[in-house]
Amino acid sequence: MKSYVSDYIEMAKSFMKLESKPEIYLMVPPPLYIEGICHLRQCIINDTLPKLIPMIAKKLGLDESHIIDNFSALG
Repeated sequence: MKSYVSDYIEMAKSFMKLESKPEIYLMVPPPLYIEGICHLRQCIINDTLPKLIPMIAKKLGLDESHIIDNFSALG
Protein backbone atom coordinates (compact mmCIF):
# COMPACT_ATOMS: atom_id res chain seq x y z
CA MET A 1 0.00 0.00 0.00
CA LYS A 2 2.99 2.29 0.56
CA SER A 3 3.80 2.42 -3.16
CA TYR A 4 0.11 3.08 -3.93
CA VAL A 5 0.18 6.16 -1.72
CA SER A 6 3.48 7.47 -3.05
CA ASP A 7 2.43 6.84 -6.67
CA TYR A 8 -0.94 8.52 -6.08
CA ILE A 9 0.75 11.58 -4.54
CA GLU A 10 3.30 11.74 -7.35
CA MET A 11 0.55 11.58 -9.98
CA ALA A 12 -1.53 14.28 -8.27
CA LYS A 13 1.50 16.55 -7.87
CA SER A 14 2.29 16.19 -11.57
CA PHE A 15 -1.17 17.60 -12.33
CA MET A 16 -0.78 20.32 -9.69
CA LYS A 17 2.43 21.49 -11.39
CA LEU A 18 0.75 22.02 -14.76
CA GLU A 19 0.86 25.56 -16.06
CA SER A 20 -2.94 25.58 -16.35
CA LYS A 21 -3.22 25.00 -12.55
CA PRO A 22 -6.15 22.55 -12.63
CA GLU A 23 -8.26 22.13 -9.54
CA ILE A 24 -7.58 18.66 -8.12
CA TYR A 25 -10.30 16.42 -6.69
CA LEU A 26 -9.79 12.97 -5.20
CA MET A 27 -12.55 10.38 -5.20
CA VAL A 28 -13.37 7.70 -2.67
CA PRO A 29 -14.94 4.90 -4.73
CA PRO A 30 -18.44 3.61 -4.05
CA PRO A 31 -18.83 0.47 -1.94
CA LEU A 32 -18.11 -2.89 -3.47
CA TYR A 33 -21.06 -5.13 -2.64
CA ILE A 34 -19.85 -8.35 -4.28
CA GLU A 35 -16.35 -9.68 -3.51
CA GLY A 36 -14.28 -10.26 -6.61
CA ILE A 37 -16.46 -8.45 -9.12
CA CYS A 38 -14.13 -7.04 -11.78
CA HIS A 39 -11.33 -8.71 -9.75
CA LEU A 40 -11.70 -6.12 -6.96
CA ARG A 41 -11.41 -6.87 -3.25
CA GLN A 42 -14.02 -5.63 -0.79
CA CYS A 43 -11.49 -5.13 2.02
CA ILE A 44 -9.54 -2.64 -0.12
CA ILE A 45 -12.52 -0.79 -1.60
CA ASN A 46 -14.71 -0.78 1.53
CA ASP A 47 -12.17 -0.54 4.35
CA THR A 48 -8.84 0.81 3.11
CA LEU A 49 -9.61 3.43 0.45
CA PRO A 50 -12.23 5.39 2.45
CA LYS A 51 -9.50 6.04 5.04
CA LEU A 52 -6.56 6.33 2.66
CA ILE A 53 -7.92 8.86 0.14
CA PRO A 54 -8.62 11.60 2.76
CA MET A 55 -5.13 11.01 4.19
CA ILE A 56 -3.63 11.47 0.72
CA ALA A 57 -5.68 14.64 0.22
CA LYS A 58 -4.31 16.02 3.48
CA LYS A 59 -0.73 15.24 2.41
CA LEU A 60 -1.41 17.14 -0.81
CA GLY A 61 -2.78 20.13 1.10
CA LEU A 62 -6.31 19.61 -0.21
CA ASP A 63 -9.26 20.29 2.07
CA GLU A 64 -12.40 18.18 2.41
CA SER A 65 -14.15 20.10 -0.36
CA HIS A 66 -11.74 18.44 -2.79
CA ILE A 67 -12.74 14.90 -1.83
CA ILE A 68 -15.65 13.32 -3.68
CA ASP A 69 -16.93 10.71 -1.25
CA ASN A 70 -18.98 8.25 -3.26
CA PHE A 71 -18.53 5.62 -0.56
CA SER A 72 -20.47 7.54 2.09
CA ALA A 73 -23.05 8.68 -0.41
CA LEU A 74 -23.78 5.14 -1.59
CA GLY A 75 -22.73 3.01 1.39
